[in-house]
Amino acid sequence: MSSSGSDGMHEWALARAVLLSVLRAAGDAGASRLKSVEVAVGELQDLDEEAMRLALDELSRNTPAEGASWEFRRIGARFRCRACGAEWGMGRAKKLLGSDEAEAVHFLPEAVHAFIRCSACGSPDFEILEGRGVWVERIKALR
Repeated sequence: MSSSGSDGMHEWALARAVLLSVLRAAGDAGASRLKSVEVAVGELQDLDEEAMRLALDELSRNTPAEGASWEFRRIGARFRCRACGAEWGMGRAKKLLGSDEAEAVHFLPEAVHAFIRCSACGSPDFEILEGRGVWVERIKALR
């Protein structure tokens, strides 16, 4: 289970989207079977990798992705204040999030703007430099 306390349903929805994307790319490339898939995961997603892997394994049955290894690379969250230019990471931001807020960010990463402020000046005006989203980085396949 992710630290947000979710029940894994978000991971199943993301897994379905990842699998559809991977199968389309594999089909376009003429691949007959997938060996491995590397998926980048932004820290703001607070993704439960075990639930995601289980979902991908289940959903890929009877597809060219069945039996593929699923590798996850976590991309740390970084923020920059637009007022003072300070930068900080998720470790500091997590201290400001309660469990309900963390779960909201898990489902909608942009919600982080409603719950945290700049660690240096307190401004609510900051940008997310990295650490959001889920995307396929690499597919290894057989033709």
